[in-house]
Order: sequence, then structure tokens, then C-alpha cells
Amino acid sequence: MRLGRKPPQSDPTQEPRSPQPAAHVLLVEDDVDTAEILVEFFQENGFEVLWAQTGREALDGARGADFGVAFVDMSLPDMEGLDVVAGLRALLPATRIAAVTGYRASTLAPELLRVVAEVFEKPADPERLLAFARTTVSRDVRAPP
Repeated sequence: MRLGRKPPQSDPTQEPRSPQPAAHVLLVEDDVDTAEILVEFFQENGFEVLWAQTGREALDGARGADFGVAFVDMSLPDMEGLDVVAGLRALLPATRIAAVTGYRASTLAPELLRVVAEVFEKPADPERLLAFARTTVSRDVRAPP
């Protein structure tokens, strides 16, 4: 199930451009209520959002898309969060990925902490998530020389 619009696909007929994450958010969250709140919040703040309820939906939606940031729930019904992060990292090397978890950050696997840019504990404050997304986009999107 997806809310929002999918980011534009890469056009193979155009010249390749430098990898620039856009103002698009990939939200991987299986809780419908949480996801709907966050999708609406990000959209109200100028982001386009693709919401994936499962790890498989996230990986399928990421193929050929451009995301500035991805928020990945670490407890999904079909895949381990670390596997989703690894798959997204392979598909979207320029995307900053943040883990969202119901566990304390100190209890997470060290390998997860090495591959994500940030960890947010649930219930995650939408304002903190927005600040992370805005910082990511403003840092990574540069004016052409």
C-alpha cells in the first residue's frame, strides 16, 4: 500500500547527472496509523513521500527512484530491518538512511549502526524526522557550478 506519489524514474535517454538526492522521502513503516500521520506531515512540509508497508515493497519501490532520505522501521512483518537497509544501500547509494526502532539504540546490532546515518527511537518525534530530512536535502542538493 502506498500513499503519496512515487519519485520520478531515471531517464536512460538523458545524460547522467551527478547523484543528487531529491526532496523525496521513502517511509518504510508497517503501522498504518503511524505511516499516515508521517506521510501527511512530510507532504505538508514540501516532501513527496513513498510509503512502503513491507521490506519487499520498499525494495521494489526504490528501484530506479531518487530519494534524499529513507526512514526504515526495523521491525517489519516480512524482512529484518537490517536486510532492508542493506538492500536499499545497494539500490540507493546516495540516499541517507535512518533506522526507526522501538528498541533503545544501545541494544541495536553494531552492523546496523555502521550502515545508517541516524537512529530514531519510537515513538519518533515527527519534527526530529523532518529536521533530519531537511538537513539531508539542503546538504546534498547543490547548485550547479
